[in-house]
Amino acid sequence: MKGHTRKRLGKDGQLISWAYVVDIGQDDSGKRKQKWVSGFATEKTANKAMREALAQLDKGRNPFPSNDTVSTYAREWLASHVVRPRTKLRYEQLLEKHVLPKVGWRRLADLTSAHLRVVWSEMSETVAPATVRQARAVLGAALNTAVNDGILDRNPAAQAKAPKVPRPTLTVLRPEHVRALLVAVDGSRYAMPITLAAMTGLRRSEVLALAWDSVDLDHGTLRVVRGLHVRPKTSIDDGKDAAARFEFQEPKSDTSKRTIRLPATLVEALRRHRLEQMQRRVALPAWRELGLVVERGDGVPLHPDILSAAFRRYAKVAALPSGARLHDLRHACAVMMRLEDVPIVAVAEYLGHHSAGFTLSVYEHVLDEMRDAAPEAMERRLGG
Repeated sequence: MKGHTRKRLGKDGQLISWAYVVDIGQDDSGKRKQKWVSGFATEKTANKAMREALAQLDKGRNPFPSNDTVSTYAREWLASHVVRPRTKLRYEQLLEKHVLPKVGWRRLADLTSAHLRVVWSEMSETVAPATVRQARAVLGAALNTAVNDGILDRNPAAQAKAPKVPRPTLTVLRPEHVRALLVAVDGSRYAMPITLAAMTGLRRSEVLALAWDSVDLDHGTLRVVRGLHVRPKTSIDDGKDAAARFEFQEPKSDTSKRTIRLPATLVEALRRHRLEQMQRRVALPAWRELGLVVERGDGVPLHPDILSAAFRRYAKVAALPSGARLHDLRHACAVMMRLEDVPIVAVAEYLGHHSAGFTLSVYEHVLDEMRDAAPEAMERRLGG
């Protein structure tokens, strides 16, 4: 890196101050880029500042920090950050509600780990540890971009630890729970989506996005290639059908794209469901042909929140454990496979997890508890 000092003269030719100029690389067209810094009283102080700047540049650091505030930079980062609409909305909520009111006014270059530790500490008094960690992750991602772009030398969020999130207590639905639920929902309009979730472990978004062209009933398989997501409502959507906000999106990870084999009972249930759906399609002039396995009655996707609400109603009818969620059917599927000694790698692939290690970490402690309870269950049933 090269640099030199220059006099800054007024219109009358009198010395105003000293400045230094350093080369800071090239622009996209290959043209040399320079940085001017002025306001020094003497040539000596300008030379000293220039040498310090050149030393920082040689180390790959940025000696010219941005004057942007944390709020300005974070909002610009979020506007250009490519994520799903609901994810972006969540990022915005975390930043605007929890982070920017506390440190948004600070200059980005002045933000330190100590400032952020105070933020996380104050958040911990009012919100769950998981929310604190989410806020740290979002701000950390924004600051990491600033580091990669040469705006910051380091990411202060990396040294500001957030509180640990305790392992969530899984609501374990045992086989008898799942059977009771399937009996309760049988014959209703929600029988197919709940049966799919129970017997395949598909996520809610995957169940609602499943198309018939991804189902092979002859070979008893289905392919998971997309999920159904609801775009956050805006003023543009006022007066429109909620279905206008439905979006089909590919999974976030390649491992979520998978082909799974279906139990014979589910294959037969799908055959009956397809026949019933075809009869409705013929009888209903307003049918919207989207090729969906699960729809609200007219071919349009079923809203995810409506399915979750229906699950809660039938969960009460089936006397499921308090607090059981639709997603717990996915857990139940994993636990049942492990209880049948299906290899953990196969379970991970079936569920679309990124690794068998993740699957093991989530479910193995549940299995240990269930195995520990087995002798007591046998004693109650057969003892005496």
